[in-house]
Amino acid sequence: MSQDLHHLLIKQELTIKSIKRVLVNYKKLSKPNISLSKTKGRLSNLEDLWATCQTLHVRLMQTATAEEQKTTPYFAKDEILDAEDAFLEAADYLNDMIGKFAKVETGSSDTDNESSFRDSLSGTSLQLPRISLPKFSGNFSEWENFRGIFESLVAANESLSNIQKLHYLKASLTGDAALLVNNIRVCDANYLA
Repeated sequence: MSQDLHHLLIKQELTIKSIKRVLVNYKKLSKPNISLSKTKGRLSNLEDLWATCQTLHVRLMQTATAEEQKTTPYFAKDEILDAEDAFLEAADYLNDMIGKFAKVETGSSDTDNESSFRDSLSGTSLQLPRISLPKFSGNFSEWENFRGIFESLVAANESLSNIQKLHYLKASLTGDAALLVNNIRVCDANYLA
């Protein structure tokens, strides 16, 4: 294994561990410490980590030989998919929390909206199974199905910012399609383009 590949694998391992810790550490916060600004900060940090993870993954794919991709545990175990699952789970949870803050702010004339929100955290909620986003590799025959599902789950979701939508789009792409958008900077204007 080359020294470059070894260093990239170490960076990626640390990045994936950080992604997996975002939600765990957020849930450890006590109710008085949960605020809209902290939640948005955690989401922003998570999105930065995911962007770094995706960049490192492409560099790993470019650096590793075909044989290394078969024998290195990172590739063999498809660890990027575990990282993506952790990212999506945490992003969904944090976006839900931000949505709850917004509901409390619009639904209450109370000046203490955040404490009202924290009080609502103790209520029971129905947990539906998570819907996974579809994957698109660039195969034209898969495009219509991917586009329809992605538009209904992400593009039409008004609670998501364009930056979040672009993150979800990039996370849904694999193979040639992922390589085409890999160097696109994640910003509001680039989702619309």
